[in-house]
Amino acid sequence: MTAAVIFGKLGSPKTALNEISAIKQKLDDSQFNRYQKEIESLSLA
Repeated sequence: MTAAVIFGKLGSPKTALNEISAIKQKLDDSQFNRYQKEIESLSLA
């Protein structure tokens, strides 16, 4: 589940989704996916 989906389900402010979108636009897909997996692994620890 992506961060954008989680924020959407939680009803987070649009600013959080805008920030995620801006970061994703600055990175290529492989970089974004790598960072996302690293963040997800931290939350599982």
